[in-house]
Amino acid sequence: MFLRLLTAFLTVSPLAPAPAATAAVAAAPAAIAWGTCSEPLLASLGLECAKADVPLDHAAPGGRTVKIALARKAATAPPERRLGALLVNVGGPGQAGRTLAAALTVLMPSDLVTRYDIIGYDPRGTGASEPRMSCDPARFAPVQPDTVPRTLADERAQIEVARGYAAACAARHGDLLPHMRTADNADDLDALRRALGQDRISYLGYGYGSYLGAVYATRHPGTVARMVLDSVVRPSHVWYRHGLDHATAMNDRARDFFAWIARHKSAYALGDTPEKVERAYYAARDQVRARPAGQVVGPREFDGTYLAAGYETTWWPMLAAALSALARGDAQPLVDAYRYLAPPDDNDYAVHSATQCADAPWPRDWDRWRRDAWRLHLRSPFVGWTHVWYNAPCAFWPVPAGPAEPISGRAVENALLVQATKDAGAPWPGALELHAKLPTSRLVLERGGMSHGVSFLRGNACVDGYVAAYLADGTLPDDRPGADAACDAPPEPVPAAASNAATADAGTAAKGAAPVVGAPVSLLMLGRTR
Repeated sequence: MFLRLLTAFLTVSPLAPAPAATAAVAAAPAAIAWGTCSEPLLASLGLECAKADVPLDHAAPGGRTVKIALARKAATAPPERRLGALLVNVGGPGQAGRTLAAALTVLMPSDLVTRYDIIGYDPRGTGASEPRMSCDPARFAPVQPDTVPRTLADERAQIEVARGYAAACAARHGDLLPHMRTADNADDLDALRRALGQDRISYLGYGYGSYLGAVYATRHPGTVARMVLDSVVRPSHVWYRHGLDHATAMNDRARDFFAWIARHKSAYALGDTPEKVERAYYAARDQVRARPAGQVVGPREFDGTYLAAGYETTWWPMLAAALSALARGDAQPLVDAYRYLAPPDDNDYAVHSATQCADAPWPRDWDRWRRDAWRLHLRSPFVGWTHVWYNAPCAFWPVPAGPAEPISGRAVENALLVQATKDAGAPWPGALELHAKLPTSRLVLERGGMSHGVSFLRGNACVDGYVAAYLADGTLPDDRPGADAACDAPPEPVPAAASNAATADAGTAAKGAAPVVGAPVSLLMLGRTR
């Protein structure tokens, strides 16, 4: 999906748990052999590609290996000005990340691009890495049942789907599942560091990538040169409580979206107050529940599409135009938005589940899930039950979970944290908590920012200036109570079409909403984070 956006932008049996101890030290891995990328877009941007072997089980480094796919934009500055390798992670877990390196070669200041080897990679199990996980490709084939159970039979059916998915992952990937935790991914980073011949690497991670970076720095002290953690996951809430926090924050961002539509009532004709727009939204959801749009978008697909509004203000014009068109009887823009923003991806879901379900303890008592789900739904109906069912395989996961990886600031020399204060993908208390755990870190807040992922993606010159200075020479904002620096968020978006929604071509507005040069770039297209 991101390849399309970047083109526009440029023009169940229990399995044994993995050992909890830090990985054994392996022999020096083979140097990475870079070559021409097979993907035309990566090649056209001057990136090189490779695959690196890393141990499946880092506690037994002489055993089986898996392959990690990488893409590199090599530094071109004179050797004395080069800054080494900058590994970048788009988040997830479950998101392939080589295209992030491609995007950052365009979005980062040119001086940094010439001085760093910018390396994106597909974490184990994802994208072009081998083996590629997939448990049940039909899991999200439309039209899916409504996520909100109306009868006990509805709930039981969804439980069996979740249980069946966990069993399918065990059947297909029983050898991989004990080795898909964040700790395994952190040890992969260190194996890549050694294969690159680097004593230290620099790192930029978004969303889940922030948690991975903190775990990496703790498990492998002294190997980080500079580390930017953007849109910070709250370490103490991985992962069950994170899901509840996430869904609650998503509901808050949905109400911001409804208020924005109301402010632009002449463009969308969905109501002149947030409450009226909210009623129109849930009426539309009921409509596609009774009669799926284009026989493709039912209520679950509708939820998945409008989840984008909670992650990114970038997509508000497209989504508002689709909602407006549906109210006038035209379902095609909604179908287009679904296909653009929310197509099913079992590779994403399989790796997401394999990592989060085994990373930390989850309730095994379904009564606990049910009670929390209904409380969440009553308070945050936007995606409350949707998030519960998305994570429900963890109630039946065949690999014993956790405990969560400890994060120690004693092992981190410095770090720069970046956080939008109204980020729903990673609510901002996470940044405050990690900032306290990393006493030498600094925190840059984007005040009022509602989008997930800030550094170099939003065109925010204030934030980007702090990040660029740190990556260039280690300069950090001055230490002071609270946030160490703060920047105002960019202006909110404007409607895609200035004319009244009754005459606007909403389908064209939806199809034409991809960013152009200089516009914000969405992590949804780089790989949606959760």
